[in-house]
Amino acid sequence: MVYTFSVVDVKEYIASGILESVVLGFASEQEMQEVSCLSHIYPEIKAELNSIEQAFEKMAVEGAIEPSAELKAVVLEKIAQTEQLPSQTPNGTSKIAEKPAKIVQLNAADANSPNPWKWMAAASVILLLGVGSLWILATNRANSLNTQVAELNQEKSANEQVLTAMQLEQERLNAIQAMVVDHDMSKVILMGTPKDPKACVHFMWSNSSNKGIMVAECITDPPTDMQYQLWAIADGKPVSLGLFDHEEVMNTTDPFDISMDNVSAFAITLEKKGGVASPTMENMVVMGSTAG
Repeated sequence: MVYTFSVVDVKEYIASGILESVVLGFASEQEMQEVSCLSHIYPEIKAELNSIEQAFEKMAVEGAIEPSAELKAVVLEKIAQTEQLPSQTPNGTSKIAEKPAKIVQLNAADANSPNPWKWMAAASVILLLGVGSLWILATNRANSLNTQVAELNQEKSANEQVLTAMQLEQERLNAIQAMVVDHDMSKVILMGTPKDPKACVHFMWSNSSNKGIMVAECITDPPTDMQYQLWAIADGKPVSLGLFDHEEVMNTTDPFDISMDNVSAFAITLEKKGGVASPTMENMVVMGSTAG
């Protein structure tokens, strides 16, 4: 397989098995040239190529079989049966002329029997190639499975997050619904002031559960460094009921605690983040009286 990329995905290229094919000699000339070129461009490919070569070399060394003592004896016997070339005499003449070389004829069985060295070399190559091919297939399969597992884990994590968010939202809506159907529920509409004339917020609370919620029909989004602060006017004094962001007020707040008597009005002011101890009157956004 030849990969042609304008920009090579190094991880995918390495996982394709082409580097193993080059090392084992299975690759075409074009693939070998391609790997050679890319290994000079991408250090990761060169490093992986070197690693594969070292791994196969280690496999070959560890899988090498030392010849047996019997095989060594057979080789030495063949050497002994072969006439050796005589050394020269002191005057430089050869002893070959004095005594004809003895020709040793190998029997038919010897002539036709396979060379044990060649057989061992061929077996080693076949074994190495077989193991190498299995290693390539196993590596590619493992890489593919690892990718699939990672994708499934990501999908599972995303699904779990969605499920958790849905469960939390369901709990929130159940709490809001319980308040809405409470027979002891009271309601005040907080209307806009000159600070935000079009603003309108519905505020509801229950004296039995001492909880309150509010939702805006319309209210201006505050600056990033400011928040809404809700106040109750109880016994003629402002009491803070909490800080809220624009999104909370527009999408119905979570139920919050409200436990006080003699409340005459509710109001929302625009305050710096973190809130203040007493309301900034010139920043009052909405206000509503409990007297109706």
